[in-house]
Amino acid sequence: MPDPHLLTRFHAAARLLGLFVGLAAAAIAVVALTDTPPERAVRKTLGIGCVPDQRDSPGWRSERELSAKVDEPKAVAVGERIYLAGGIDNLVSFGKPSDVPGVKSLTEVHALDQLRRFDPASGRYRTLAKLPEPLNHFGMVVHGSDVYVLGGEGDVVGGAYPRAGFFRYRTAKNQWSRMPSMPSHRSAFASGVIGDRLYVAGGLYHGQPLRRLEIYDFRTGRWSRGPDMPSAREHVASAVAGGKLYVIGGRDRRTDALATVERFNPRAARWEAVRPLPTPRAGLGAEEVDGKVIALGGGDDRGGTVTGAVGRFDPQRGEWEALPRMMTKRHGFAVASAGGRVYTFGGSPCAYYAASDLVESFDPRQARSP
Repeated sequence: MPDPHLLTRFHAAARLLGLFVGLAAAAIAVVALTDTPPERAVRKTLGIGCVPDQRDSPGWRSERELSAKVDEPKAVAVGERIYLAGGIDNLVSFGKPSDVPGVKSLTEVHALDQLRRFDPASGRYRTLAKLPEPLNHFGMVVHGSDVYVLGGEGDVVGGAYPRAGFFRYRTAKNQWSRMPSMPSHRSAFASGVIGDRLYVAGGLYHGQPLRRLEIYDFRTGRWSRGPDMPSAREHVASAVAGGKLYVIGGRDRRTDALATVERFNPRAARWEAVRPLPTPRAGLGAEEVDGKVIALGGGDDRGGTVTGAVGRFDPQRGEWEALPRMMTKRHGFAVASAGGRVYTFGGSPCAYYAASDLVESFDPRQARSP
């Protein structure tokens, strides 16, 4: 009969070996998911690690992966299809001296001009006419059946050279055209359409967070100035619910993770304070579903963290409700809803710069608080 002590030691060794194998496999998966030489160099310079936090979560499911990794894309839904645009697929350099006032150093990236249409029913992507220019940290909205992109940055990020461009994509013709430029250059801002007007608030210009609100009237084709947002913020999320524009989270000069939430009421032409996020964050996503605002993910670059927190704000009750976390914690991802599900595309699973090909979706209608 085998010695029971030997069996105990054998089982312990087997468990330890299994743990090492699992960790090695996880490490390989992490490298495959996030690591490129420039990204590793940035994380080494900044003294931060990158171990993506992935787990199953109620109401969430994995979708067909993107064909390539991307960070900071944007997405909107037109009917039951989602249009995914722009982003960054590679970090080129970090920390170059800057001659732009307010910007300490320059970060160079490879910005993308791609536009794709995603069909949630089939899980297939179709490549469409390219963006008029490569963009990231831009705004993307829908008016009627057409898609509009505005502002953002190109191959240098961080607010050094933000854009003021405004372009229309005709979904029926697969064709882009130029619109009247924004009065202000900006990136990482809030945007939303209410009726026949487009609202653009906050954002980043020459290293400074903005309070400025600008309004475009689709009927007259003219821009006008609205009342400033109470707090200057950038890397915010935005959503329209109940005829109001919500500006959620973000960064300012002091911190990279804010809990601030404010909304603009066009009828009263004034800003209103909203209960803060339970988890301060920037680079998050937001969507309106059934009249409620869903806030997802985000992070704190200075703190070196990302979050998978998901919350739902009920305008009637004025309260945030916690929902099941994202499968993969991320910031800088694209988000859009179709068929009642919220879809998240790409983004970084660690602080600062990385890219992923992840696509995950969530049904908030069936979700319960964790």
